[in-house]
Amino acid sequence: MTGRMMMLLPLALALVGCGPMAAPITPRLDEKEQAQVDQIWTNILTPPNRLDHDMLIDVLLMYPVYQVGVDKLHMTAEQKIAGGTALIEVNCFRATLEKDTFSVTLIDANGVARRRESYTRKEIEARMEALTKKALPTPVDENGQRQETPEQKRRREWIDQRYKDIAAATQPAAAK
Repeated sequence: MTGRMMMLLPLALALVGCGPMAAPITPRLDEKEQAQVDQIWTNILTPPNRLDHDMLIDVLLMYPVYQVGVDKLHMTAEQKIAGGTALIEVNCFRATLEKDTFSVTLIDANGVARRRESYTRKEIEARMEALTKKALPTPVDENGQRQETPEQKRRREWIDQRYKDIAAATQPAAAK
């Protein structure tokens, strides 16, 4: 592996976080990052048989350019649940980001779609920002107490409660 490719490893890993995708939609790259991804693809496939079977998969495991910076990504996942199947779809288009979608469809045991929620890139990015943007740093007084503004306190409390609500949503529904 060249020194140049080794320098790109932190970029590749930073873009994806843990697991195959860090979010239900691919990250946008700036021009320089996109040029690096394009060059990696050119380098690993020129000439076509440059890398053997094992080296090709090793490179793609270390540099996840199969999901970051690609022209088009379509991914479908299914999860069996009580009474049906959750169908998850991701569609990303580098040239037309406004067409990017993430959807979840609940299909019952008879194959009938019972619920479908679809999200645009804009919606996902806004929700990710809302859930991850912490309150502005707050000064601490001589007793170690936060000196936050009412807005900072409201934001912190909202995030704390939202995280609890999200965790609760992963538990069985309460009987009504």
